[in-house]
Amino acid sequence: MKQADLQDPRLLRLFLTVADAGGISAAERRLNLSRSTISTNLAELESRLGLTLCKRGPGGFALTEAGQAVYEAASSWLAAGDELSAQLANLQHQKLAGELRIGFCDSSLTHPAFCFADVLRDFRRKAPDARLSVTSLNASAVSDALAAGEIHLGIAPDAVGQARFYSKPLYQEHYQLYCARNHPLFDATEVGRSHLVDCEFVGTGQVWSEQQATLIEQLTLTAIAPELEARAALILSGTYVGFLPDHAAAPWCQQQRLKPLAPEQFGYHVVMAVHCLASQKSNPLVQQLFSQLNDGHYVQAAKN
Repeated sequence: MKQADLQDPRLLRLFLTVADAGGISAAERRLNLSRSTISTNLAELESRLGLTLCKRGPGGFALTEAGQAVYEAASSWLAAGDELSAQLANLQHQKLAGELRIGFCDSSLTHPAFCFADVLRDFRRKAPDARLSVTSLNASAVSDALAAGEIHLGIAPDAVGQARFYSKPLYQEHYQLYCARNHPLFDATEVGRSHLVDCEFVGTGQVWSEQQATLIEQLTLTAIAPELEARAALILSGTYVGFLPDHAAAPWCQQQRLKPLAPEQFGYHVVMAVHCLASQKSNPLVQQLFSQLNDGHYVQAAKN
């Protein structure tokens, strides 16, 4: 069999995504493929290589010794190919051109320290020939889209970083536990842990810090809403309590529709960061925006 037939980037990227996700089921959303399609592609790759790459069954998913070796070799080979493509594009164009796909958290834009709009304006001046594709996602979806190569650059909690990601912290978000005006605890003069145990809690489905995990363990999870607007809607219904970033909750608090509960006890910080695949670090457009985001938030922090 020809070497080119063995080194199928499509199959190798699928294998890396499955390995990073820890199994076929976990990789379904990242790849946007069915379990049977992923299994068929893995079987095809194993057949081409003449190797068993992973064990999958009742005992769980695990890479074989050969699978680990292929994972490391494929990661290096694909990263080298991405770097070569970026360098060739840079040499050919000698200017910032091409497509740049960006994803950021749906809860980010109203944060006073998040200067994304200003950075984008300056980026367009420096790269007028670039084509931008920008989407707002929940934090987990940003991580999944990056890992799958659907976006080049993502802004999400620092904790989403994987071994394949290159990340840089930008700023912090503060979260508090909120309830709505028609919730039984809204008019309570004093709220403690004992009052919250029986409350219905809506979570994000993801944990980004140990402090957050500790607080969630004390609450009764009855609903999950990864997107901020969906979570806020459930909280505003008066049925649920839930965590929101302070900057996003502020307008509702000013209208006296929301208020934080036990703020001294039920608050936590999340570090927001910019991420890209390590293999994309040499992409000129990624380099440019990554650098401007880093510089812009450094200046913003110095002002504050």
